[in-house]
Amino acid sequence: MKRALLAVASLFLLGGIVWYFFPREKAEPLPPPQPVSITRPAVPTRGAVATVPLEEAALAQEPSHPMAVSFGKDPALATREPALLLEILEFYRQEFGTFPAGQENADIMNALTGNNPRRLPIFPRKHPRMDASGNLLDAWGKPFVFHPLSSQHLEVMSCGPDGKIFTTDDIRVPPPR
Repeated sequence: MKRALLAVASLFLLGGIVWYFFPREKAEPLPPPQPVSITRPAVPTRGAVATVPLEEAALAQEPSHPMAVSFGKDPALATREPALLLEILEFYRQEFGTFPAGQENADIMNALTGNNPRRLPIFPRKHPRMDASGNLLDAWGKPFVFHPLSSQHLEVMSCGPDGKIFTTDDIRVPPPR
């Protein structure tokens, strides 16, 4: 047993001597790092909204969501519009993991019309209910109100026929408790 241990120790000693005293190949020094220029289009982070509307050519070549295309065409559904809009926003949340960033109507609609990480135009950019500022208007011509309750819950409000927020004729989805 002692001989075996002595043999193993001798081999390790011999290997150490060879490694230490015999010349090794020297690696060539690495060249100095070169600056890298990467040009990428500005893409907002997950859920973030860029403020500048995109050109039509920059959008993904996919049609808008069918509910968004038909949104507002049936006057009989005026009181259901906040619920329909929330369904469209839920589709966005499923696609991107969160609702569009921002509380302002124009910010939300900017993301829905294609200014999102995949350039997906969920809502048509030239919808008859969009005003010049990019707000989506309810059946009575007032901008919808979006109120984030959390990252996974959003309230959509229409001012209703009187056009005033926080009155008894407001239409809120989900309804207040």
